[in-house]
Amino acid sequence: MRHTIAYSQLQHICLVATLIFSLAFAGSGHAYAAGSNLPDAVSLPSGLNLGLSSFYDGFTPVQPGTVAVVDYFKFEHLNEITSQSGHSSPAFNNPRIDAEINVAQFIWVSPLQVGDGVLGFTVLEPIVNINSHFGTSGVVLHDNGLGFGDTIFGPYFQSLPIISGGRPVFSYRLEFDTIAPTGAFDSRRDLNQGSGFWSILPYFAFTALPTPELEISARIHYLYNFETSRAANPPPIPGFDFVNGQAGQATWINFASSYAVAPWVSLGVNGFYLKQLTNDTVNGTSLAGTQKEELYLGPGLHFPFDGTNANILNVNAYFPVETKGLAQGPQITAQFIHVF
Repeated sequence: MRHTIAYSQLQHICLVATLIFSLAFAGSGHAYAAGSNLPDAVSLPSGLNLGLSSFYDGFTPVQPGTVAVVDYFKFEHLNEITSQSGHSSPAFNNPRIDAEINVAQFIWVSPLQVGDGVLGFTVLEPIVNINSHFGTSGVVLHDNGLGFGDTIFGPYFQSLPIISGGRPVFSYRLEFDTIAPTGAFDSRRDLNQGSGFWSILPYFAFTALPTPELEISARIHYLYNFETSRAANPPPIPGFDFVNGQAGQATWINFASSYAVAPWVSLGVNGFYLKQLTNDTVNGTSLAGTQKEELYLGPGLHFPFDGTNANILNVNAYFPVETKGLAQGPQITAQFIHVF
């Protein structure tokens, strides 16, 4: 039996594919930038959607007045911190950063239709638990325990699915999100749930369905971070006082593809690639050698386990391929969706 996906089914499946948080602990501690006596005290936000949007990401509900609630869980086991060259940083001895992340997302579809799509609004609120352990002979990064992460919110435009041959073949979404510094932030801690600064995060997501069994999805992000007077545990350097800092701009892509190997079961591959575009700055000075980069790949599973789209399980695993200036390690995401 060939696996086909109806338009109404896609609307439910794709609730899982909206923007959520994953921890990407920035930097190798407060490393010094190349050729500078200033520490990299402000880096990329501690919560970014790296790989959590995956299958059928270009679809969301389009019925006016729809309100949806989705819950997500992610576990990260980061067991290495890399230098800017991509090698394991010798400053750390046996690093381990474990993070459990639970995110509640609220989606509202407005009654406004614009062109071939609808307008909506979304809000995401994470709760993050961080546990860090380091060997005593190296640099130790202190975590902030359990707390709320930064709130993310914004309007979006969701296209109506393009129909060909009686089935949807393409859909896309444009969203303009804001990250508000509402999360837990302790200036005496290195690893916080909150970033301590505002950011804007527009993105473009799409899904193509070349055949009834095959789907291809991607989401392209751009991140701009605003200046802040808050830094996570700046080092006590003689003659140095932290006044302000600004994390660099970044872009990244989440990509995923799945194939229906049996009725109501799809297997797939997924990944993400991040590239920081500009240097971090401290006290108005651009810090050379502070741009981050990472590539992750892994398998994924889509399983509406009761034979309908009222209860859906999506599982994605990610493994580091290349990482520069970031903590790295295996990541597993389980997403459960119940549609009322």
